[in-house]
Amino acid sequence: MLRETPSIPAADSSSAQAAAASRVLNEIRFDILFGRLRPRERLLETELSQRFGVGRYLIRSVLTELQRVGLVELRQNRGAVVKDPVTSDVDHLYDLRAVLQREAANRIPLPAGKELLDALAALNARYLSSLTEGEPGGVVEANEDFHKMLFGACGNPYLAEMIEQLWQKTATIHCSAMGSPYLSGRSHQEHIDMIEALRVGDRTTLVRLCVDHMLPAFEAYKAAHGGWSTRS
Repeated sequence: MLRETPSIPAADSSSAQAAAASRVLNEIRFDILFGRLRPRERLLETELSQRFGVGRYLIRSVLTELQRVGLVELRQNRGAVVKDPVTSDVDHLYDLRAVLQREAANRIPLPAGKELLDALAALNARYLSSLTEGEPGGVVEANEDFHKMLFGACGNPYLAEMIEQLWQKTATIHCSAMGSPYLSGRSHQEHIDMIEALRVGDRTTLVRLCVDHMLPAFEAYKAAHGGWSTRS
């Protein structure tokens, strides 16, 4: 007697789809962040579907999410392309990031508790380990987690969410700095300085670091694109 092939329970199927979408999204995201996919390069659903072995509907949902975070642009009747931030957009985005990160730093309770300090130190150690071992993906993830946890401590989830959204929209800029040993090493040291400011309750230093920390990558991006007038 032939045995029927058991069907996959709906919950398991949903979980598998979510895992596949997460995998595809992260791979395309890293391809964009590390320049393997260039600005204005077309992202064809058919090619991506074949590459990842998933349906086009999943690819479509991934591209929609990448558009939401500012890495992809979906053009009517023209498909998806890697977004190429114009200089004015970048300037405005960093201007707003400075405003929001300054406000968040002013709201973090000081001195910070041991749990937050230990968690940030562990993430920064992960950052350094990935940097030392030449794992750019690990560096990016540890860096993202560090800042998400730092600004998440501000006590206002909506403020933290807005900072996270702007972080994603400028990801190609600050991730490009990871290719510079000087800038990535400087970033690691500034993380240490932030943790120390949190520990001793030095609000002035913490606020300054939370704003100045993002500027080296911004300035490097400007220099690589010919420079332009800075905001006042």
